[in-house]
Amino acid sequence: MNPPFGDPPAVALETIEESFAASGRDLGACFVSESVNHWARAGCTGALLSTAPWFRPAYTEWREDVLLGGHSYLHLCMHLGGQVLDGATVSASPIVLHGSKSSSIVFRLVRSDSHVSDLEEQLDFIAEGHANDRLFCIDVNDVCFLNP
Repeated sequence: MNPPFGDPPAVALETIEESFAASGRDLGACFVSESVNHWARAGCTGALLSTAPWFRPAYTEWREDVLLGGHSYLHLCMHLGGQVLDGATVSASPIVLHGSKSSSIVFRLVRSDSHVSDLEEQLDFIAEGHANDRLFCIDVNDVCFLNP
């Protein structure tokens, strides 16, 4: 599947475990790590990932490196939940990472019947300077403080 969700092929497993241990065997997380560490150090990286790297303990080191300032910072993301990729059951999150620290915007649209209209509504909230229970503006320093 593209983007690469799920378990990697058996022939690649040893290399992934040796070279990308922090990526929790997730091919998408491996690609993102390579991007922020080698290809887009001073720029942005965008990806559509499974939400597994957000929550599972196996990805703690990856989160610290990729999302919280080790090599990049979370700039923008949407937690979309499942059933958004042509019937795939994976829970998906598009993310944008940046090489410099800034505030992050997180959209939580996991129980949405219409992601497009709900996202448009959230963008209107931002334009008006408001927040709600589906929109979070996060200072990376606060998250780093909570995760020493």
